[in-house]
Amino acid sequence: MEHISNLLDQLEQLNDGELRLTSKSGQWRFYVLDGQLLYASGQALAVRRFHRAAYYHRANWKWSVDPAWSEDKQTWEVLLLERAIAHSQLSPVQVKLILRMVLGECLFELLHDGTVTASEWLPYHLETSSTYRSAALSLLEVKRIVGKTERLVKTWTEGALGYIHLSSAPIFPAEHPPAEGGDSSDPLAAIGPYLQGHHSLWDLFLNQVPSLDRLASLLWPLAKTGKLKFKSLLDLPLPVASESNQARAISIPASQENDQPRHTPATAQSSTPGAEPTVQASSQPALIACIDDSPVLTLALKKILTSAGYRTLSIPEPMRGFSKLIEHRPNLILLDLMLPNADGYSICKFLRETPAFAKTPIIILTGQDTNLDRMRARLAGATEFLAKPPQAEALVEMIDRHLKKVA
Repeated sequence: MEHISNLLDQLEQLNDGELRLTSKSGQWRFYVLDGQLLYASGQALAVRRFHRAAYYHRANWKWSVDPAWSEDKQTWEVLLLERAIAHSQLSPVQVKLILRMVLGECLFELLHDGTVTASEWLPYHLETSSTYRSAALSLLEVKRIVGKTERLVKTWTEGALGYIHLSSAPIFPAEHPPAEGGDSSDPLAAIGPYLQGHHSLWDLFLNQVPSLDRLASLLWPLAKTGKLKFKSLLDLPLPVASESNQARAISIPASQENDQPRHTPATAQSSTPGAEPTVQASSQPALIACIDDSPVLTLALKKILTSAGYRTLSIPEPMRGFSKLIEHRPNLILLDLMLPNADGYSICKFLRETPAFAKTPIIILTGQDTNLDRMRARLAGATEFLAKPPQAEALVEMIDRHLKKVA
């Protein structure tokens, strides 16, 4: 943990350079510029880790790297993400979400190892655009990710499968093949395709299982009887652009086609790989995003909005839902203040600082309707404040009014 503190110290001291940490699982690199974390990279499975995060937040992005980047001090990931922003293939928000996911995985594996055998700080100046730096992670963001990762590591290591790295792939031996089809009520039925040695526990956790506790409880009965084994995965090949600059998509074996998140791109997206999603046509009803973790309130809002002729986009978990907001570009956002693992005021401020939502009306919904709450909402960038549960007529009238202003 002292070596993680070293990273935080470098950020706090506004140093530029690279922190290298060595553990049982390999070498880990953290790139720092002006007190921000540009990227975190692990020596093993770097392409697989990047691909998982990139696909999770931008499913149809076909990426490749420039052969000349191998001579640069910076990682190919930083150069690739910077180019993606410059070419409007990714938004700064999507890049930030990719950085967060990759950092979380690197820290998890590093903390899971328990012991750092070597630490080295290499001071040198890194060159990046101001746009990329707007997506880089601040000291506060890194501290939050460290805290969250420490809790996840504690949960996993205290469980029955705590000795297994999440980068390992669960597999049924030939004598114990997973059942084909199976009872839909069986919790193992949905994760059967992830137990064939082609998918890591990270893939299973991110796409199928809501918590590490649940993941351990599902797999431990199979592991302790010897029906389930775990193997190390090889990294994916790094897709390199050809001399004709025709980028080839990352190559994934057919047996790994299911190694993708459940999230799929919207049908209204551009058909050009890597392009930003097309903006909703003006002839379509306005799209209202509802960021709320309450199924009851979300259903009530959907009924009200649908009856009023609007389309709706439900986002129960804001951190995983930012990419959906970027893809669908809602005309207005309804934001609950009480969210899981997130502060509604911070989410509102983050959206306001994102160019795509700088002018999007954001209506705060909360049961705490006080003058202080309203003032905090205004300071965070909220357009309006509405007590919940909202009255149908008041909500529709408020939405109509703000949509007319931005039309």
